[in-house]
Amino acid sequence: MGSDIYGRVVNEFMNKCRETGRPVRYVHQENHHQVKGSDTRGGVYGELNAIDPENLTNFVGFMPQEAQVVQVGMAYRSNDVLPNCAVLVKGPHTIFNEHARDHMKYAAYRYADNGEHANHLYLFDGGSLAFTDKRTINGQKYELQHARVGEHHNTPEYSTYAGDSNTVMATPIDMNMFQACFGNLMSLHDKGRMCISVVPTASFGMLHPKFVDSAGNQVTNLTQNDIIKARTQPSKTRNSTNVVVISWGPDTKWIAKTLTDQGVEATLIILPYMKAPNALVNYMKSLPDNTDVITVDPNPD
Repeated sequence: MGSDIYGRVVNEFMNKCRETGRPVRYVHQENHHQVKGSDTRGGVYGELNAIDPENLTNFVGFMPQEAQVVQVGMAYRSNDVLPNCAVLVKGPHTIFNEHARDHMKYAAYRYADNGEHANHLYLFDGGSLAFTDKRTINGQKYELQHARVGEHHNTPEYSTYAGDSNTVMATPIDMNMFQACFGNLMSLHDKGRMCISVVPTASFGMLHPKFVDSAGNQVTNLTQNDIIKARTQPSKTRNSTNVVVISWGPDTKWIAKTLTDQGVEATLIILPYMKAPNALVNYMKSLPDNTDVITVDPNPD
């Protein structure tokens, strides 16, 4: 399950920090105190059930609002509170979360402002929770897409988070890709970058297949310099030209399903980060002239 993968990633990172004596804090909008009897570790989706008891003291156990979780994370990252602290901040991704975004922008800039680190890894529940609703009304069949725009944790808006200097944003399609991005994000965190990552809300409750490359090897590390290239396998081919589709984020799965359902044979390029890496530039240069390139932007704006 996606929640198991997420919990394992966080727990293994905390174990490494404990073994090396490095402090780590996980600041969340929810309550992370251990609950006797049920002991959910405070995770909303059961994503923290895998946390070892030795790591429970790493969680900041109070319930701030969206802007405050970032402020608290910035404080823990400063050497005045916990020197060399690794800081993970998890909050909801809503269209009302402007205050948190303001503080994230300053967290990326603070070292240049006064020589003190405030950057951290900010994780937010995100992605579209839209679903298909088929119904018959007065004898007429309808297929509706319920987007539920504005619902808590439900917006694929990324661009205004990713455009700031000294900021890197990962847009994994599921928890497998989040796991592959995590090590690089923490490496950039230690270099002073403000790091942001989508944690696809719907993926917490989904079974995940193995994430392997064309040679069958587990994909364990994705950086901002990488791309993922996949090929749709429709039951019938409807196009006679080369088709390349570029996208990112959790909605990429929906895009792949649509291409397959419509019988379009295409190469799907998935960007793990909100960056145009050299790998993408070089791939585009290698394409023949008769290639149709389509970019599907999940951003609603």
